[in-house]
Amino acid sequence: MPPLLLIAAGLQDPGNLGTLIRSAEAFGATAVLTTSGTVSEWNQKALRASAGSVFRIPVVSVTPAEISALKSRGLRLLAAVADSDTSNPKAVPIAEADLTQPCALMIGNEGSGLTTELLQISDTSATIPMPGRIESLNAAIAGSLLLYEASRQRTSHLEPRT
Repeated sequence: MPPLLLIAAGLQDPGNLGTLIRSAEAFGATAVLTTSGTVSEWNQKALRASAGSVFRIPVVSVTPAEISALKSRGLRLLAAVADSDTSNPKAVPIAEADLTQPCALMIGNEGSGLTTELLQISDTSATIPMPGRIESLNAAIAGSLLLYEASRQRTSHLEPRT
């Protein structure tokens, strides 16, 4: 199975980080990477929210330069952006992004999203289309949905076609 990384960039809510670690394990991610400013995975609330997943999936702190270097190793960087974010008009709905290849899904800070630096190094931006009146989802829910879509695509990609 090709690598699938989740990058938690500047997440401040320990419950969100713990939930994302749990979802990363549930949906077959290879590892969770965290950037500077992200709450510790060993925070008591993050530990509880991870339901033990923090002990079974690697969680590694990285710099933006190390994230950029992932591209030279063949990973595509996908930036999650809000559906209402007009600064990313070329963002594709997540179901249209090819997540069957080696990739890293980047989830930004709960209030400000991804940094300009991370948006610039990303290969593509993706949204979660929402027909309701909500402008955005919290980081844990959005990241979990992205991980689910990656798992769905990878599972259906492996099934023999008849």
